[in-house]
Amino acid sequence: MLSCDNDSNDILTNKNSFSKFIYCVGDSTTEGGSPGKSYPKYLQEIIGTNYQVFNEGHSGRESADLAVWTGGLTPVLKENLTIPASGEVIISKRPIDITIGKFRGFQVKGKLGNVKGTLKLADDEITFSFIREEIGDIVTLPAGTEFIADGIKNLNDIVIWWTGQNDLAFGWPLNETAPRDCAIATFAKMPNANKRFLVISVTNGTTYYKNDVNKQNALLKAEFPNNYIDLQKIMIEDGLKMAGITPTTEDLQAIADERVPPSLLYDTVHPNDICKQKVIAPTIYNELKKRNWIN
Repeated sequence: MLSCDNDSNDILTNKNSFSKFIYCVGDSTTEGGSPGKSYPKYLQEIIGTNYQVFNEGHSGRESADLAVWTGGLTPVLKENLTIPASGEVIISKRPIDITIGKFRGFQVKGKLGNVKGTLKLADDEITFSFIREEIGDIVTLPAGTEFIADGIKNLNDIVIWWTGQNDLAFGWPLNETAPRDCAIATFAKMPNANKRFLVISVTNGTTYYKNDVNKQNALLKAEFPNNYIDLQKIMIEDGLKMAGITPTTEDLQAIADERVPPSLLYDTVHPNDICKQKVIAPTIYNELKKRNWIN
């Protein structure tokens, strides 16, 4: 289930002590993805207590799933729906008529009309349902009713967007365009006068997805030239030095092939703990400071 966990087990201060927020949106590379802390947790440690960093990473999610969670993509009822007093109701007509990304089975908490509950997509990737959170009166909602997710409540805050890995594996034929298009949809909902967001490049440690990743990143860079952070390039060219690691033969071979060095990875996808601590979190922190978004 998509949930707002934000490293709650080891966060140092509670939300009420903060006045400014940073939302790190992504898949397992944001959630954690390897032993040790997540990069949002390391970012929190660098920034200190003036800002709260939320870990909005959700393992296995494609860009479109995350755009629903943030409110960038809004499911809408295509016909009247009667919500029972309790339990689950099947939504017969697909409420997400969206062609910019693929969806797999997910659960997103929010409100359908004024009814709190969970929008669920079954594992068949076809059947949608709504699960009521609390017992109440039977409610009939008209076609056109929107589902408002409980994800990011205030897009006036800083958003770090890092998606794309799961689009590579599960998002064909939209695997190259979904990270860009879902980011566009999300950032379009941010206040026009004050859009503070960073788009992180897709990173890759394999030859199998190398060309697809390059295409994804070229689209992201072209769409967001002032907000794009080429983490792939940073990890390849400077990552080992930043982490204090002497390159191995395998690292040098990966660098020559324009792939992330294996000494920075837990597997072929997820950064290891030293990479999260010494490369990713400091890179994002420096970009936030450079833009005077944090003090």
